[in-house]
Parts: sequence; C-alpha cells; structure tokens
Amino acid sequence: FFLPMISALAWVKQGATKEIPTRYTHDESLLNATADSDEEMVDQVDDSVPSLPPVHDSETDAISKKYNLDDYDNEDDDVSFVPPTFYKKGDKDPYLTNDGEEDEDIDDLMIRDSDTILLAATTEEDQFSHVNVYVYEAEQTNLYIHHDIILPSFPLCIEWMDFHPPSDTDDNTAKTRNTLAVGTFNPEIEIWDLDLMDALTPLATLGGVEEETEQFDDVAGFAKLSAKQKKNKQKKMVKRAAQRSLKEGSHTDAVMTLSWNSSVQNVLASGSADTTVKIWDMNTRQCLNTYQHHQGKVQACCWHPSEPNLLLTSSYDKSAAIIDIRSPSEVYRWQLTADVEKVEWNPHKAQEFLVSTEDGIVQKFDSLAPKDTLFTLHAHSGGVGGLSINKLVPDCLATCSEDKSFKIWDIKDNKPSLIFENDHANAQLFSLSWDRNSSNLLAIGGRNHLQVVDLSKVDVITKHFPIAPRN
Repeated sequence: FFLPMISALAWVKQGATKEIPTRYTHDESLLNATADSDEEMVDQVDDSVPSLPPVHDSETDAISKKYNLDDYDNEDDDVSFVPPTFYKKGDKDPYLTNDGEEDEDIDDLMIRDSDTILLAATTEEDQFSHVNVYVYEAEQTNLYIHHDIILPSFPLCIEWMDFHPPSDTDDNTAKTRNTLAVGTFNPEIEIWDLDLMDALTPLATLGGVEEETEQFDDVAGFAKLSAKQKKNKQKKMVKRAAQRSLKEGSHTDAVMTLSWNSSVQNVLASGSADTTVKIWDMNTRQCLNTYQHHQGKVQACCWHPSEPNLLLTSSYDKSAAIIDIRSPSEVYRWQLTADVEKVEWNPHKAQEFLVSTEDGIVQKFDSLAPKDTLFTLHAHSGGVGGLSINKLVPDCLATCSEDKSFKIWDIKDNKPSLIFENDHANAQLFSLSWDRNSSNLLAIGGRNHLQVVDLSKVDVITKHFPIAPRN
C-alpha cells in the first residue's frame, strides 16, 4: 500500500514570482491536426463496418412520430423556439450572472508580496508524480496549492533557480527568473518555468534520451493498427527504445541530487546513481565536465556559498568530498559512518559543512582540516533525510528522520544541544527546509505529510534563538 510522499522541498526567493502567472498557450495547429486525424479514423471505421438494418418496435415508432425525430436534422435553421432578444451596443444581457467572475479568477491567481512560495515534489497513491506550487499566507497561516507541474517519473530532488535558460519555445514562457530543476528516476534533468501554468513540457532538458522522428511516427500510427499489428509494433517499439542512444554527456541512471551555482548562474551540478557528478551549462544544455571520484551512487551535492569553484559531494561509498573545478584532479575526502543522506555548507562559517547519514548520525567538518571532525551527533534513531541550517540565525540546525520526528539543535561551539523535538506527525519524514526569506518558517515533508511550522510561536525556541516573523 503506497501513501502519498513528499520527497523534496524548496522555497522560492521573495519577490521572484510573477504577480499573476502566465497560462500556457497550446498549439492550436497541433490540436487541430490531432482532431482531423481522429475524424479520419472514425470515417475509416464507419466505412469498414457494414450497416445494420434498423430495429423498430411500437413504442419507438410512437416516440419518433410524436417528436418528429425522423425529420429532426431537416428542420429549418431559422426556426426558433424562443423569440430572439437584441440589446443595444454596450448593453449586457440581464440574465447573465457571471459579472466579476473574471476578476475573481485573477484575484485567486494573484501572488502578493506578503505570500511565501513553497515547492513540494509529490508522488500520489497511484504513482502520479508532480511538483505542487504552494502559497503560504502568514497572516492566516494558510497553505494552499496555486498550481502544479506534472512529472514523467518519481522526483528525487528539486532545486529552485533565479535563472531562466534559453528555450526552444520562447513564445510560451513567462521570461522571468523563476525556474525549477527536477531530477527523477530518468537519466535527465528537467527545467520548468514556475511562472507558466499548465505547461505540457519543460522549458529545457539536460541529458536524457535522444528524440527521434521514428518515435513520433510509432505513436501517431499506433491507434490505427489492428490488435495483431499493435502487438507486433509494441515488440518493435520496445526493442527500438532499448537501442535508442542517450544524448552526449547525459547521465545513464537516476538523477539523485542537484545544486545551482548562484554565483555563476548558468551552471548546475548534478549527482547520479551512475556514480558520476556532472557540471552543466544551462545556456547551451551541454555537460561541461564529468567527475568520477565516487565509487557509489551520488546522493548529495552542494556548491560553496561564496567560492563558486568549490563543490561538496557525497555518496553511498560512505564518503564526502570537495572538488575544485579549476583543478579537478585534486579531491579532498572525508570518511562517513554510513551511506549519506544530505550535505550542507554552514552559511555563517563558510569553511564548515555538515553531513547526515542513514544511521541517524550528523557530523560537522572543517574543509580546511580534512582529518578533523568537529562533532558527531547521534541525532535520530533512523536515517536523517532532512538537514537544514537556518539562513538567518547562526547555529540553529533542524533535522528530521524516518523515526517520525523533527528536532531543533543549537550547535554553538561545536557542542550540539537539543532545544526542541516534535514527533506528533506520526509519519516518516524525508525532507526539511528553512525558508530562505525568514527565520521562523520550517517546511517538513514525508510520507502522507506536509506542514509549515512557524517556530516564532514556540516559546522554548524563541527564548533560545532570535527567531521572529518576517516584517
């Protein structure tokens, strides 16, 4: 039995969202072509099926005669059962009652300056995967879905970006710097425009399978085939798909982690189950470099907050590593207690980083001292899937776990102490993130669970940390 799952969370920077998102405009020519094709298929079916003699009975004949059904299609076009009513130019039909509905729709779509936007990668009970774009209204403590993005596969990671890469369909983009990179079980990275509603395809794709004209021909003609022909075609399509090549530089397995370089904004890093780390140029959609310094699946990566050439990575080979892309042959490595879950740089002490692992351990390291461990904390009894340092309050660390709890820690002077614990969710928790715009909002996601906690309302926390709502 599968319960809905929140596998990844991300906050959008305040002010980055368009006030009223753009609606995707569908290609009418494509829709008309599809409709024409469907009509043609119906005509072909009609021609191939022999007509049957009409069936009559006394009741049917009586109804047909009473309502003149035999001549229904021959009625004059100008016959009207209701006297026509005309209105002077500019006048409105008094029976129309939808005045103001359009204004109400716009009001529902509007994202205000006081709103906070949360992104949640979600997979439903029926394995349907999508990213929900939530609006959090602080004054009403209300969280609701504004719109969503449908995904082709289970989402493993998401990364918000203040960057808009070039698109093949620039006429159908909002052209704002508010996009989302998504990694799934597929060997590709999809980039979506968050200010474009009802989009059918991503803004750009990095890696993945080469698209071939043959694929579209297969799908287009499939419905016209007989049952026997369909069975044979399916076999050929499966064989052809297995032989189809990946794009040059693509990952060959699931994309498990993503990190956007906010200093060099066209650069995105990715880690995969194929054990590689890749650096992408989103302007050209090309892989710039591939690193193979790990021996296991790469679960986590994170660019340094102020040194754009340094990338922190971690893998199921029970190690964390730092690479300098200016000298990729040099790799600095730290051994871990178990397979990694999350990594994060300390935004308040740039040389430090934290790592959480599946055995419930959180460790803190100094990038300038590879042999030293600043602390080792047994934080949870299960894997620590959520690890996040408050962006505005130093030493305030949040963690969550499969043990169904989330905790707030003070890690001052490398002596972590537990400040707050909550295990009321009664759900396995996999993801956790502090709001990038305020010190008080914490998003937590897991199996059949999503919540935004306002920690400025928790006395034990506000007495220990200067946490307050955003002005």
